[in-house]
Amino acid sequence: MDQCEKRGQWRVAVDLWDQMPQRSLQRSVVSLGSTVSALERAQHWQDALWHHCCMREAQPSMTSMITYGSMMSACARQSFWKLAFLTLQEMYLEDVPSELSLDAAVRACASCSQRAHGLALLWDAEESGALSNMSATFYLLALARLNLRDPDILRAALLDVVRDIPTTPQDLCSSAWSLASLGVRSPQLLKGIVQQLGDLKSFTWEALGTLCWSLVSLAVDPLQSLHDLDGDDHWQFMELLQLEAVQRLNRAECEVRWGTLGQHLLSMVWACSLGQALSSRFLCATRNLLSAHGRSRDENGAKLPRAESKRSKGRDECQEPLTIPCELPDRLVLFKPPGWEVHDGNLPQQLRDALQKWLEAAGSRSITQDSSHSYGFLHLLDVPSSGLVLAAKTYEAFYDLQIQLAAGRIARRYVVLAHGWMPRTTQKIDAFLWWQGGSPTVAGATGKPSATELHCMSRSSASHGGASFSLLRLQIFTGRRHQIRSHLAFKGHPVVHDEIYSTYHTVGEDQLLCTRNFLHRYSLTFDTARGSPTTVRMPCPADLLTSLKKVFHGCQPAAATALRDFLRDGQSHGMIHDDP
Repeated sequence: MDQCEKRGQWRVAVDLWDQMPQRSLQRSVVSLGSTVSALERAQHWQDALWHHCCMREAQPSMTSMITYGSMMSACARQSFWKLAFLTLQEMYLEDVPSELSLDAAVRACASCSQRAHGLALLWDAEESGALSNMSATFYLLALARLNLRDPDILRAALLDVVRDIPTTPQDLCSSAWSLASLGVRSPQLLKGIVQQLGDLKSFTWEALGTLCWSLVSLAVDPLQSLHDLDGDDHWQFMELLQLEAVQRLNRAECEVRWGTLGQHLLSMVWACSLGQALSSRFLCATRNLLSAHGRSRDENGAKLPRAESKRSKGRDECQEPLTIPCELPDRLVLFKPPGWEVHDGNLPQQLRDALQKWLEAAGSRSITQDSSHSYGFLHLLDVPSSGLVLAAKTYEAFYDLQIQLAAGRIARRYVVLAHGWMPRTTQKIDAFLWWQGGSPTVAGATGKPSATELHCMSRSSASHGGASFSLLRLQIFTGRRHQIRSHLAFKGHPVVHDEIYSTYHTVGEDQLLCTRNFLHRYSLTFDTARGSPTTVRMPCPADLLTSLKKVFHGCQPAAATALRDFLRDGQSHGMIHDDP
Protein backbone atom coordinates (compact mmCIF):
# COMPACT_ATOMS: atom_id res chain seq x y z
CA MET A 1 0.00 0.00 0.00
CA ASP A 2 2.94 2.28 0.69
CA GLN A 3 4.26 1.59 -2.81
CA CYS A 4 0.81 2.26 -4.26
CA GLU A 5 0.86 5.68 -2.64
CA LYS A 6 4.33 6.50 -3.97
CA ARG A 7 3.50 5.33 -7.50
CA GLY A 8 0.11 7.00 -7.65
CA GLN A 9 -1.82 3.70 -7.84
CA TRP A 10 -4.75 4.91 -5.77
CA ARG A 11 -7.23 2.38 -7.18
CA VAL A 12 -5.03 -0.53 -6.09
CA ALA A 13 -4.59 1.05 -2.65
CA VAL A 14 -8.37 1.35 -2.20
CA ASP A 15 -8.91 -2.25 -3.36
CA LEU A 16 -6.31 -3.51 -0.89
CA TRP A 17 -7.93 -1.51 1.89
CA ASP A 18 -11.34 -2.99 1.09
CA GLN A 19 -9.97 -6.56 0.96
CA MET A 20 -8.10 -6.43 4.27
CA PRO A 21 -11.03 -7.60 6.49
CA GLN A 22 -11.83 -10.43 4.04
CA ARG A 23 -8.23 -11.64 4.26
CA SER A 24 -8.23 -11.44 8.07
CA LEU A 25 -5.77 -8.55 7.99
CA GLN A 26 -6.06 -5.87 10.62
CA ARG A 27 -6.34 -2.34 9.37
CA SER A 28 -3.81 0.01 10.94
CA VAL A 29 -2.96 3.68 11.13
CA VAL A 30 -0.23 3.13 8.53
CA SER A 31 -2.51 1.42 5.99
CA LEU A 32 -5.19 4.10 6.46
CA GLY A 33 -2.60 6.83 6.05
CA SER A 34 -1.29 5.28 2.83
CA THR A 35 -4.79 4.93 1.38
CA VAL A 36 -5.86 8.47 2.26
CA SER A 37 -2.54 9.92 1.02
CA ALA A 38 -2.82 8.03 -2.28
CA LEU A 39 -6.32 9.41 -2.82
CA GLU A 40 -5.32 12.92 -1.85
CA ARG A 41 -2.30 12.94 -4.16
CA ALA A 42 -4.49 11.77 -7.04
CA GLN A 43 -6.85 14.67 -6.23
CA HIS A 44 -9.69 12.31 -5.32
CA TRP A 45 -10.40 14.52 -2.34
CA GLN A 46 -14.00 13.30 -1.85
CA ASP A 47 -12.86 9.70 -1.31
CA ALA A 48 -9.98 10.84 0.90
CA LEU A 49 -12.33 12.77 3.18
CA TRP A 50 -14.84 9.92 3.18
CA HIS A 51 -12.26 7.31 4.28
CA HIS A 52 -10.94 9.58 7.00
CA CYS A 53 -14.37 10.52 8.39
CA CYS A 54 -15.67 6.93 8.32
CA MET A 55 -12.69 5.56 10.23
CA ARG A 56 -12.76 8.45 12.67
CA GLU A 57 -16.34 7.56 13.59
CA ALA A 58 -15.85 3.76 13.60
CA GLN A 59 -12.39 3.60 15.19
CA PRO A 60 -11.24 6.94 16.63
CA SER A 61 -7.88 5.43 17.54
CA MET A 62 -7.23 4.72 13.87
CA THR A 63 -6.81 8.36 12.94
CA SER A 64 -3.37 9.91 13.29
CA MET A 65 -1.48 13.02 12.39
CA ILE A 66 -0.73 11.39 9.02
CA THR A 67 -4.38 10.94 8.09
CA TYR A 68 -5.23 14.33 9.54
CA GLY A 69 -2.51 15.84 7.33
CA SER A 70 -3.90 14.17 4.21
CA MET A 71 -7.39 15.29 5.09
CA MET A 72 -6.19 18.87 5.56
CA SER A 73 -4.40 18.76 2.19
CA ALA A 74 -7.66 17.62 0.57
CA CYS A 75 -9.47 20.54 2.21
CA ALA A 76 -6.82 22.95 0.93
CA ARG A 77 -7.13 21.65 -2.64
CA GLN A 78 -10.88 22.30 -2.64
CA SER A 79 -10.82 25.46 -0.51
CA PHE A 80 -12.92 23.90 2.27
CA TRP A 81 -11.73 26.46 4.76
CA LYS A 82 -14.49 25.84 7.33
CA LEU A 83 -13.81 22.12 7.45
CA ALA A 84 -10.06 22.75 7.64
CA PHE A 85 -10.56 25.30 10.43
CA LEU A 86 -12.75 22.95 12.50
CA THR A 87 -10.48 19.94 11.89
CA LEU A 88 -7.47 21.88 13.11
CA GLN A 89 -9.32 22.80 16.29
CA GLU A 90 -10.10 19.09 16.76
CA MET A 91 -6.42 18.23 16.30
CA TYR A 92 -5.49 20.50 19.21
CA LEU A 93 -7.60 18.24 21.49
CA GLU A 94 -5.51 15.19 20.57
CA ASP A 95 -2.06 16.59 19.91
CA VAL A 96 -0.18 19.60 18.58
CA PRO A 97 -0.97 19.92 14.85
CA SER A 98 1.85 19.38 12.41
CA GLU A 99 3.39 22.05 10.22
CA LEU A 100 1.83 20.36 7.18
CA SER A 101 -1.68 20.49 8.67
CA LEU A 102 -1.41 24.12 9.75
CA ASP A 103 -0.07 25.12 6.33
CA ALA A 104 -2.97 23.31 4.60
CA ALA A 105 -5.49 25.12 6.81
CA VAL A 106 -3.88 28.48 6.05
CA ARG A 107 -3.94 27.67 2.30
CA ALA A 108 -7.64 26.80 2.48
CA CYS A 109 -8.42 30.09 4.24
CA ALA A 110 -6.27 32.10 1.81
CA SER A 111 -7.91 30.57 -1.28
CA CYS A 112 -11.35 31.62 0.03
CA SER A 113 -10.24 35.15 1.00
CA GLN A 114 -10.75 34.24 4.68
CA ARG A 115 -7.67 36.18 5.75
CA ALA A 116 -8.92 36.89 9.26
CA HIS A 117 -9.51 33.19 9.98
CA GLY A 118 -6.08 32.33 8.61
CA LEU A 119 -4.45 34.86 10.91
CA ALA A 120 -6.48 33.49 13.81
CA LEU A 121 -4.99 30.05 13.12
CA LEU A 122 -1.48 31.52 13.32
CA TRP A 123 -2.21 33.35 16.57
CA ASP A 124 -3.73 30.18 18.09
CA ALA A 125 -0.62 28.23 17.08
CA GLU A 126 1.56 30.86 18.72
CA GLU A 127 -0.42 30.88 21.96
CA SER A 128 -0.49 27.07 22.17
CA GLY A 129 3.25 26.83 21.63
CA ALA A 130 2.85 24.88 18.38
CA LEU A 131 4.55 27.64 16.41
CA SER A 132 7.75 27.29 18.43
CA ASN A 133 8.16 23.75 17.06
CA MET A 134 7.84 24.91 13.45
CA SER A 135 10.46 26.42 11.18
CA ALA A 136 10.91 30.13 10.55
CA THR A 137 10.43 29.36 6.85
CA PHE A 138 6.93 28.05 7.53
CA TYR A 139 5.91 31.22 9.37
CA LEU A 140 7.18 33.44 6.54
CA LEU A 141 5.35 31.23 4.04
CA ALA A 142 2.10 31.52 6.01
CA LEU A 143 2.41 35.33 6.06
CA ALA A 144 2.94 35.32 2.29
CA ARG A 145 -0.10 33.09 1.67
CA LEU A 146 -2.25 35.52 3.66
CA ASN A 147 -0.51 38.57 2.13
CA LEU A 148 0.16 40.00 5.59
CA ARG A 149 2.36 43.07 5.16
CA ASP A 150 2.60 44.46 8.68
CA PRO A 151 6.17 45.91 8.81
CA ASP A 152 6.91 44.81 12.38
CA ILE A 153 5.67 41.23 11.90
CA LEU A 154 7.51 40.90 8.58
CA ARG A 155 10.74 42.28 10.03
CA ALA A 156 10.66 39.76 12.87
CA ALA A 157 9.90 36.88 10.50
CA LEU A 158 12.73 37.87 8.15
CA LEU A 159 15.22 38.13 11.01
CA ASP A 160 14.34 34.60 12.10
CA VAL A 161 14.95 33.26 8.59
CA VAL A 162 18.22 35.21 8.19
CA ARG A 163 19.54 33.77 11.48
CA ASP A 164 18.88 30.26 10.23
CA ILE A 165 19.05 30.15 6.41
CA PRO A 166 17.12 27.06 5.22
CA THR A 167 19.07 24.25 3.59
CA THR A 168 16.49 21.83 2.16
CA PRO A 169 15.25 22.41 -1.42
CA GLN A 170 11.63 22.76 -0.25
CA ASP A 171 12.46 25.35 2.42
CA LEU A 172 14.73 27.31 0.07
CA CYS A 173 11.99 27.50 -2.57
CA SER A 174 9.38 28.42 0.03
CA SER A 175 11.56 31.28 1.30
CA ALA A 176 12.21 32.62 -2.20
CA TRP A 177 8.51 32.37 -3.11
CA SER A 178 7.50 34.13 0.13
CA LEU A 179 9.86 37.04 -0.50
CA ALA A 180 8.61 37.42 -4.07
CA SER A 181 4.93 37.22 -3.12
CA LEU A 182 5.30 39.79 -0.36
CA GLY A 183 7.41 42.09 -2.53
CA VAL A 184 10.18 42.09 0.08
CA ARG A 185 13.55 43.02 -1.40
CA SER A 186 16.04 41.53 1.05
CA PRO A 187 19.42 41.25 -0.74
CA GLN A 188 21.03 39.62 2.30
CA LEU A 189 18.42 36.88 2.57
CA LEU A 190 18.18 36.34 -1.19
CA LYS A 191 21.96 36.06 -1.48
CA GLY A 192 21.99 33.53 1.36
CA ILE A 193 19.27 31.50 -0.38
CA VAL A 194 21.16 31.45 -3.71
CA GLN A 195 24.39 30.41 -1.96
CA GLN A 196 22.63 27.51 -0.23
CA LEU A 197 21.06 26.11 -3.40
CA GLY A 198 24.08 24.00 -4.38
CA ASP A 199 23.34 20.97 -6.55
CA LEU A 200 20.08 21.43 -8.46
CA LYS A 201 19.67 17.72 -9.20
CA SER A 202 17.78 17.25 -5.92
CA PHE A 203 15.19 19.90 -6.86
CA THR A 204 11.83 18.92 -8.29
CA TRP A 205 10.44 20.45 -11.46
CA GLU A 206 8.05 22.49 -9.33
CA ALA A 207 10.97 23.82 -7.30
CA LEU A 208 12.88 24.85 -10.43
CA GLY A 209 9.83 26.73 -11.71
CA THR A 210 9.31 28.43 -8.34
CA LEU A 211 12.92 29.59 -8.23
CA CYS A 212 12.71 31.06 -11.76
CA TRP A 213 9.53 32.96 -10.95
CA SER A 214 10.88 34.20 -7.61
CA LEU A 215 14.14 35.56 -9.05
CA VAL A 216 12.29 37.48 -11.76
CA SER A 217 9.69 38.80 -9.30
CA LEU A 218 12.39 40.05 -6.93
CA ALA A 219 13.88 42.30 -9.59
CA VAL A 220 13.63 45.98 -8.63
CA ASP A 221 11.66 46.64 -11.83
CA PRO A 222 9.20 43.88 -12.86
CA LEU A 223 10.39 44.27 -16.47
CA GLN A 224 14.06 44.88 -15.68
CA SER A 225 16.44 42.47 -17.35
CA LEU A 226 18.28 40.17 -14.98
CA HIS A 227 21.43 41.41 -16.73
CA ASP A 228 20.89 44.76 -15.00
CA LEU A 229 20.61 43.50 -11.42
CA ASP A 230 23.46 43.94 -8.97
CA GLY A 231 26.17 41.48 -9.88
CA ASP A 232 25.85 38.50 -12.19
CA ASP A 233 24.60 36.02 -9.57
CA HIS A 234 20.97 36.16 -10.67
CA TRP A 235 21.78 35.90 -14.37
CA GLN A 236 24.23 33.04 -13.92
CA PHE A 237 21.83 31.17 -11.70
CA MET A 238 19.02 31.52 -14.23
CA GLU A 239 21.37 29.97 -16.80
CA LEU A 240 22.13 27.12 -14.38
CA LEU A 241 18.42 26.48 -13.83
CA GLN A 242 17.79 26.23 -17.56
CA LEU A 243 20.89 24.08 -18.11
CA GLU A 244 19.68 21.62 -15.44
CA ALA A 245 16.28 21.49 -17.15
CA VAL A 246 17.85 20.84 -20.58
CA GLN A 247 20.00 18.02 -19.19
CA ARG A 248 16.96 16.36 -17.64
CA LEU A 249 14.96 16.69 -20.85
CA ASN A 250 17.81 15.31 -22.96
CA ARG A 251 18.04 12.23 -20.73
CA ALA A 252 14.51 11.37 -21.89
CA GLU A 253 13.57 10.35 -18.36
CA CYS A 254 10.62 12.69 -18.15
CA GLU A 255 7.03 11.51 -18.15
CA VAL A 256 4.99 14.38 -19.52
CA ARG A 257 1.79 15.20 -17.68
CA TRP A 258 0.05 18.45 -18.47
CA GLY A 259 -0.92 19.11 -14.85
CA THR A 260 2.65 18.65 -13.59
CA LEU A 261 5.76 18.69 -15.77
CA GLY A 262 4.17 20.49 -18.72
CA GLN A 263 3.00 23.44 -16.66
CA HIS A 264 6.24 23.60 -14.65
CA LEU A 265 8.23 23.85 -17.88
CA LEU A 266 5.98 26.61 -19.20
CA SER A 267 6.30 28.43 -15.89
CA MET A 268 10.09 28.40 -16.32
CA VAL A 269 9.81 29.59 -19.94
CA TRP A 270 7.50 32.43 -18.90
CA ALA A 271 9.74 33.59 -16.03
CA CYS A 272 12.94 33.45 -18.09
CA SER A 273 11.25 35.30 -20.95
CA LEU A 274 9.94 38.05 -18.67
CA GLY A 275 13.42 38.46 -17.17
CA GLN A 276 14.93 38.56 -20.68
CA ALA A 277 17.05 35.55 -19.78
CA LEU A 278 15.42 32.82 -21.89
CA SER A 279 17.90 30.34 -23.31
CA SER A 280 17.28 29.17 -26.90
CA ARG A 281 18.46 25.66 -25.92
CA PHE A 282 15.94 25.44 -23.10
CA LEU A 283 13.13 26.82 -25.27
CA CYS A 284 13.94 24.35 -28.06
CA ALA A 285 14.13 21.36 -25.67
CA THR A 286 10.79 22.30 -24.10
CA ARG A 287 9.12 22.76 -27.49
CA ASN A 288 10.41 19.40 -28.76
CA LEU A 289 9.23 17.52 -25.67
CA LEU A 290 5.74 19.04 -25.57
CA SER A 291 5.28 18.78 -29.34
CA ALA A 292 6.13 15.07 -29.28
CA HIS A 293 3.75 14.55 -26.38
CA GLY A 294 0.99 16.44 -28.20
CA ARG A 295 1.45 14.38 -31.38
CA SER A 296 1.31 11.19 -29.34
CA ARG A 297 -1.97 12.22 -27.72
CA ASP A 298 -3.46 13.18 -31.09
CA GLU A 299 -2.36 9.98 -32.83
CA ASN A 300 -3.38 7.61 -30.06
CA GLY A 301 -6.58 9.42 -29.20
CA ALA A 302 -6.68 11.09 -25.81
CA LYS A 303 -8.89 9.23 -23.34
CA LEU A 304 -11.44 11.67 -21.98
CA PRO A 305 -13.76 11.20 -19.02
CA ARG A 306 -17.33 10.56 -20.08
CA ALA A 307 -18.55 13.69 -18.37
CA GLU A 308 -16.29 15.84 -20.54
CA SER A 309 -18.01 14.81 -23.76
CA LYS A 310 -21.45 15.95 -22.64
CA ARG A 311 -22.77 19.44 -22.80
CA SER A 312 -23.59 20.81 -19.39
CA LYS A 313 -27.15 20.16 -18.30
CA GLY A 314 -29.50 23.07 -18.24
CA ARG A 315 -27.53 25.07 -20.81
CA ASP A 316 -29.56 27.06 -23.28
CA GLU A 317 -28.66 26.66 -26.91
CA CYS A 318 -26.42 29.48 -28.12
CA GLN A 319 -28.63 32.31 -29.32
CA GLU A 320 -25.94 33.89 -31.51
CA PRO A 321 -24.08 32.17 -34.36
CA LEU A 322 -20.42 31.40 -33.73
CA THR A 323 -18.10 33.89 -35.44
CA ILE A 324 -14.71 32.51 -36.52
CA PRO A 325 -12.54 35.26 -38.08
CA CYS A 326 -9.66 32.84 -38.67
CA GLU A 327 -9.60 29.06 -39.06
CA LEU A 328 -6.41 27.09 -39.70
CA PRO A 329 -6.04 23.28 -39.85
CA ASP A 330 -5.02 22.93 -36.20
CA ARG A 331 -5.96 26.25 -34.56
CA LEU A 332 -8.57 28.95 -34.87
CA VAL A 333 -9.58 32.38 -33.58
CA LEU A 334 -13.12 32.97 -32.30
CA PHE A 335 -15.05 36.10 -31.45
CA LYS A 336 -16.48 36.22 -27.91
CA PRO A 337 -19.57 38.45 -27.68
CA PRO A 338 -20.12 40.52 -24.53
CA GLY A 339 -22.01 38.64 -21.83
CA TRP A 340 -20.53 35.29 -22.85
CA GLU A 341 -18.12 33.23 -20.77
CA VAL A 342 -15.19 31.40 -22.40
CA HIS A 343 -15.36 28.01 -20.66
CA ASP A 344 -15.72 28.18 -16.85
CA GLY A 345 -19.35 27.02 -16.91
CA ASN A 346 -20.85 29.68 -14.63
CA LEU A 347 -23.20 31.22 -17.23
CA PRO A 348 -25.59 29.76 -19.82
CA GLN A 349 -23.77 31.36 -22.76
CA GLN A 350 -20.50 29.42 -23.09
CA LEU A 351 -18.04 29.90 -25.94
CA ARG A 352 -16.86 26.32 -25.42
CA ASP A 353 -20.39 24.96 -25.96
CA ALA A 354 -20.66 26.86 -29.24
CA LEU A 355 -17.24 25.62 -30.37
CA GLN A 356 -18.01 22.00 -29.44
CA LYS A 357 -21.30 22.12 -31.31
CA TRP A 358 -19.62 23.61 -34.37
CA LEU A 359 -16.86 20.96 -34.39
CA GLU A 360 -19.36 18.13 -33.85
CA ALA A 361 -21.26 19.30 -36.91
CA ALA A 362 -17.98 19.12 -38.83
CA GLY A 363 -17.42 15.54 -37.60
CA SER A 364 -14.57 16.40 -35.25
CA ARG A 365 -14.05 15.50 -31.58
CA SER A 366 -10.84 16.75 -30.09
CA ILE A 367 -9.17 18.62 -27.25
CA THR A 368 -12.24 20.91 -27.08
CA GLN A 369 -13.87 18.17 -24.96
CA ASP A 370 -10.99 18.08 -22.43
CA SER A 371 -11.46 20.25 -19.32
CA SER A 372 -7.92 19.49 -18.08
CA HIS A 373 -6.63 21.39 -21.13
CA SER A 374 -9.12 24.29 -20.81
CA TYR A 375 -11.12 22.82 -23.74
CA GLY A 376 -8.33 23.97 -26.06
CA PHE A 377 -8.63 27.68 -25.19
CA LEU A 378 -5.36 29.55 -24.69
CA HIS A 379 -6.67 32.44 -22.61
CA LEU A 380 -9.78 33.98 -21.11
CA LEU A 381 -11.66 37.23 -21.57
CA ASP A 382 -13.86 38.82 -18.91
CA VAL A 383 -17.58 38.20 -19.32
CA PRO A 384 -18.59 41.86 -19.97
CA SER A 385 -15.78 42.29 -22.52
CA SER A 386 -15.73 41.31 -26.18
CA GLY A 387 -13.02 40.29 -28.58
CA LEU A 388 -10.83 37.60 -30.08
CA VAL A 389 -10.00 34.33 -28.32
CA LEU A 390 -7.39 31.83 -29.53
CA ALA A 391 -8.11 28.09 -29.38
CA ALA A 392 -6.44 24.85 -30.52
CA LYS A 393 -8.06 21.93 -32.33
CA THR A 394 -5.27 19.47 -31.46
CA TYR A 395 -3.06 18.77 -28.46
CA GLU A 396 0.07 19.46 -30.50
CA ALA A 397 -1.26 22.89 -31.47
CA PHE A 398 -2.31 23.57 -27.87
CA TYR A 399 1.20 22.91 -26.55
CA ASP A 400 2.76 24.93 -29.37
CA LEU A 401 0.55 27.93 -28.60
CA GLN A 402 1.18 27.58 -24.87
CA ILE A 403 4.92 27.82 -25.51
CA GLN A 404 4.35 30.89 -27.69
CA LEU A 405 2.27 32.46 -24.92
CA ALA A 406 4.91 31.74 -22.26
CA ALA A 407 7.75 33.00 -24.48
CA GLY A 408 5.95 36.26 -25.28
CA ARG A 409 5.28 35.41 -28.95
CA ILE A 410 1.51 36.00 -28.76
CA ALA A 411 0.50 39.65 -28.91
CA ARG A 412 -2.90 40.65 -27.51
CA ARG A 413 -4.09 44.18 -28.32
CA TYR A 414 -7.12 45.96 -26.90
CA VAL A 415 -9.10 49.13 -27.37
CA VAL A 416 -10.41 50.73 -24.18
CA LEU A 417 -12.36 53.87 -23.37
CA ALA A 418 -11.18 55.15 -19.99
CA HIS A 419 -12.11 58.04 -17.73
CA GLY A 420 -9.93 61.14 -17.61
CA TRP A 421 -7.29 62.65 -19.88
CA MET A 422 -4.30 60.42 -20.53
CA PRO A 423 -1.03 61.91 -21.86
CA ARG A 424 -0.69 61.48 -25.63
CA THR A 425 2.38 59.29 -25.24
CA THR A 426 3.12 55.61 -24.93
CA GLN A 427 3.20 54.50 -21.31
CA LYS A 428 3.99 51.29 -19.50
CA ILE A 429 2.21 50.24 -16.31
CA ASP A 430 4.23 47.68 -14.36
CA ALA A 431 2.45 47.56 -11.00
CA PHE A 432 2.34 44.16 -9.31
CA LEU A 433 -1.06 42.46 -9.07
CA TRP A 434 -2.43 40.42 -6.19
CA TRP A 435 -5.77 38.67 -5.65
CA GLN A 436 -7.36 35.92 -3.60
CA GLY A 437 -10.47 33.92 -4.40
CA GLY A 438 -13.16 36.04 -5.97
CA SER A 439 -11.98 39.35 -4.52
CA PRO A 440 -10.98 42.20 -6.88
CA THR A 441 -7.40 42.31 -8.14
CA VAL A 442 -5.23 44.78 -6.24
CA ALA A 443 -2.43 46.67 -7.99
CA GLY A 444 0.56 47.85 -6.00
CA ALA A 445 3.97 46.80 -4.72
CA THR A 446 3.19 43.16 -3.92
CA GLY A 447 1.92 40.19 -5.87
CA LYS A 448 2.82 38.95 -9.35
CA PRO A 449 4.84 41.02 -11.83
CA SER A 450 2.58 42.44 -14.52
CA ALA A 451 3.08 44.74 -17.49
CA THR A 452 0.66 46.71 -19.67
CA GLU A 453 1.67 49.08 -22.47
CA LEU A 454 -0.80 51.75 -23.56
CA HIS A 455 -1.03 54.53 -26.09
CA CYS A 456 -3.64 57.31 -25.97
CA MET A 457 -5.14 57.71 -29.44
CA SER A 458 -7.73 60.38 -28.76
CA ARG A 459 -9.30 62.43 -25.96
CA SER A 460 -12.60 64.19 -25.53
CA SER A 461 -14.48 66.29 -23.00
CA ALA A 462 -17.00 67.94 -25.31
CA SER A 463 -19.97 65.78 -24.40
CA HIS A 464 -21.55 63.59 -21.74
CA GLY A 465 -21.90 66.26 -19.10
CA GLY A 466 -18.41 67.65 -19.61
CA ALA A 467 -16.68 64.47 -18.40
CA SER A 468 -13.33 63.68 -19.99
CA PHE A 469 -12.43 60.41 -21.70
CA SER A 470 -9.40 58.83 -23.34
CA LEU A 471 -9.48 56.25 -26.11
CA LEU A 472 -6.60 53.86 -25.50
CA ARG A 473 -4.84 51.16 -27.46
CA LEU A 474 -3.23 48.61 -25.12
CA GLN A 475 -1.03 45.54 -25.27
CA ILE A 476 -0.42 43.21 -22.32
CA PHE A 477 2.83 41.34 -21.74
CA THR A 478 1.44 39.30 -18.85
CA GLY A 479 -2.05 37.82 -18.67
CA ARG A 480 -3.10 38.44 -15.09
CA ARG A 481 -6.64 38.35 -13.78
CA HIS A 482 -8.40 41.68 -14.60
CA GLN A 483 -4.97 43.09 -15.52
CA ILE A 484 -6.06 45.96 -17.76
CA ARG A 485 -8.97 46.98 -15.57
CA SER A 486 -6.96 46.96 -12.33
CA HIS A 487 -3.93 48.67 -13.89
CA LEU A 488 -6.03 51.51 -15.33
CA ALA A 489 -7.93 51.93 -12.06
CA PHE A 490 -4.57 52.01 -10.25
CA LYS A 491 -3.56 54.93 -12.49
CA GLY A 492 -6.82 56.74 -11.77
CA HIS A 493 -8.36 56.08 -15.20
CA PRO A 494 -10.90 53.26 -14.77
CA VAL A 495 -12.53 51.62 -17.78
CA VAL A 496 -15.90 53.11 -18.68
CA HIS A 497 -18.75 51.18 -17.00
CA ASP A 498 -16.47 48.92 -14.97
CA GLU A 499 -18.71 47.64 -12.18
CA ILE A 500 -15.79 46.27 -10.11
CA TYR A 501 -13.08 48.92 -10.34
CA SER A 502 -15.23 52.08 -10.54
CA THR A 503 -17.42 53.74 -7.93
CA TYR A 504 -21.15 53.10 -7.84
CA HIS A 505 -21.81 56.72 -8.81
CA THR A 506 -19.47 56.55 -11.81
CA VAL A 507 -21.02 53.32 -13.07
CA GLY A 508 -24.47 54.89 -12.80
CA GLU A 509 -23.43 57.82 -14.99
CA ASP A 510 -21.66 55.50 -17.45
CA GLN A 511 -24.88 53.56 -17.94
CA LEU A 512 -26.14 56.39 -20.15
CA LEU A 513 -23.05 56.10 -22.29
CA CYS A 514 -22.32 52.37 -22.47
CA THR A 515 -24.22 49.37 -21.10
CA ARG A 516 -21.10 47.24 -20.43
CA ASN A 517 -17.42 47.81 -19.84
CA PHE A 518 -15.72 49.38 -22.83
CA LEU A 519 -12.96 46.84 -23.39
CA HIS A 520 -12.49 44.97 -26.66
CA ARG A 521 -9.64 42.70 -27.78
CA TYR A 522 -9.39 43.71 -31.42
CA SER A 523 -6.13 42.02 -32.49
CA LEU A 524 -4.24 38.76 -31.93
CA THR A 525 -0.83 37.89 -33.35
CA PHE A 526 0.53 34.34 -33.16
CA ASP A 527 2.61 31.86 -35.17
CA THR A 528 1.06 29.17 -37.35
CA ALA A 529 2.22 25.55 -37.24
CA ARG A 530 4.85 26.47 -39.85
CA GLY A 531 6.12 29.37 -37.75
CA SER A 532 4.59 32.16 -39.87
CA PRO A 533 3.45 35.20 -37.86
CA THR A 534 -0.28 35.80 -38.33
CA THR A 535 -2.35 38.76 -37.19
CA VAL A 536 -6.14 38.54 -36.87
CA ARG A 537 -8.29 41.63 -36.31
CA MET A 538 -11.90 42.14 -35.33
CA PRO A 539 -13.75 45.48 -35.46
CA CYS A 540 -15.41 46.98 -32.41
CA PRO A 541 -18.99 45.74 -31.94
CA ALA A 542 -21.80 48.11 -32.85
CA ASP A 543 -22.62 49.02 -29.23
CA LEU A 544 -19.09 50.31 -28.61
CA LEU A 545 -19.07 52.28 -31.86
CA THR A 546 -22.33 53.93 -30.81
CA SER A 547 -20.69 54.93 -27.51
CA LEU A 548 -17.70 56.40 -29.36
CA LYS A 549 -20.00 58.56 -31.46
CA LYS A 550 -21.57 59.95 -28.29
CA VAL A 551 -18.22 60.74 -26.73
CA PHE A 552 -16.39 62.19 -29.74
CA HIS A 553 -19.31 64.01 -31.37
CA GLY A 554 -18.21 67.60 -31.86
CA CYS A 555 -14.69 67.01 -30.55
CA GLN A 556 -11.59 68.83 -31.74
CA PRO A 557 -10.30 68.04 -35.27
CA ALA A 558 -7.10 66.37 -33.99
CA ALA A 559 -9.09 63.96 -31.81
CA ALA A 560 -11.50 63.19 -34.64
CA THR A 561 -8.61 62.51 -37.04
CA ALA A 562 -6.90 60.12 -34.62
CA LEU A 563 -10.17 58.27 -34.09
CA ARG A 564 -10.76 57.93 -37.84
CA ASP A 565 -7.20 56.63 -38.33
CA PHE A 566 -7.73 53.92 -35.76
CA LEU A 567 -11.10 52.89 -37.14
CA ARG A 568 -9.58 52.68 -40.62
CA ASP A 569 -6.30 50.91 -39.80
CA GLY A 570 -7.02 49.04 -36.59
CA GLN A 571 -10.56 47.99 -37.34
CA SER A 572 -10.01 46.17 -40.62
CA HIS A 573 -11.50 42.70 -40.40
CA GLY A 574 -9.40 39.75 -41.48
CA MET A 575 -6.09 37.94 -41.30
CA ILE A 576 -2.63 39.28 -42.18
CA HIS A 577 0.24 36.83 -42.71
CA ASP A 578 3.13 39.05 -41.64
CA ASP A 579 4.51 40.84 -38.62
CA PRO A 580 2.18 43.57 -37.26
